[in-house]
Amino acid sequence: MPVEPEQIDVCGIIRRAIPELASGKWELVSCRSTQHLERHKKSALDWYQISYRQPQQEPVEEEIIAKHFLKHPSHARTTYRNLIRLGRAGFKVHSPFGVSHPLGYSAEPPILFMRPAPGISWEGIIQDGGDDVVVASERAADWLFRFQESGLRLRPESRGLVASYLDRRRGKFDLLIPEMSPRIHRIIERIKKDLPYASEMKPSHGDFRSAHIYLAPESVTGIDFDGLRFREPAVDAGYCIGHLLTRSYFNTGNFDNGVAAAGPFLKRYLSLSAVDLSRIRLHSGRAIFQRAPYRVAKHDPRAEAVEPWFDLIEQFIDPEAKMPLVDI
Repeated sequence: MPVEPEQIDVCGIIRRAIPELASGKWELVSCRSTQHLERHKKSALDWYQISYRQPQQEPVEEEIIAKHFLKHPSHARTTYRNLIRLGRAGFKVHSPFGVSHPLGYSAEPPILFMRPAPGISWEGIIQDGGDDVVVASERAADWLFRFQESGLRLRPESRGLVASYLDRRRGKFDLLIPEMSPRIHRIIERIKKDLPYASEMKPSHGDFRSAHIYLAPESVTGIDFDGLRFREPAVDAGYCIGHLLTRSYFNTGNFDNGVAAAGPFLKRYLSLSAVDLSRIRLHSGRAIFQRAPYRVAKHDPRAEAVEPWFDLIEQFIDPEAKMPLVDI
């Protein structure tokens, strides 16, 4: 059974996990927890203020993030190594396109230590609204395209995993809203039928969304690389659009914020990439299917409560239908 993050001597682990501290190149002067950021089923994030110094020099203070891997312990090591590889591929700190700067990791307990990303999150910019949303969304698309073209070699994701997830969700819907089973089954089978695609696989973030992109005046930084795999390029772009729309709706009661970001993001991405729009639409519809209808049905298992979501999903996955919501 995993140990809760609160029960771990993280400062002691920092001393062993960061190579410069473990080797004696740096001396850890002080370390303290400053805040608990997030708790999820899969991970937990904490901030620490540390002070360290090199021989004959004044101490340096900085904040670092400790990410505890609660569900997949091996991800601490693989994520650290992938971040190092991305750095070697040009995604360095303060470069125009960067990734989280890894400081070290502990295999047991599984914790990744890294510096905070510079700037403000794309999500924060979207929530604030205004003209900055367009530029931020275009820069997020730039980062995604550069990342997909990085040449990083990764293990491909099994399409069977996606199909298995859809089938499990089908069973849950059958219990909640059995009267809609025929329609839900048709949507699932349509998505599963269209999933196979002879596209070149490229590096894929696996959870590319507005909370995982940070923007500073001179840099765009991606974070949270637990799901790094080889996938069809349209997966990340489609998932991002589905996430923007559903998050906007659940946070504000309408799609306005999501639409304001999704349009510029998609236009820019299509101008850079050779990915077919129909593939992005498929994965946008899949993302909406994964995020929205079941969440609604759990609280209101009436057909009329979830039907608008299935209408939206069907419009996305039908390449002959007009593109819903997003203006391109």
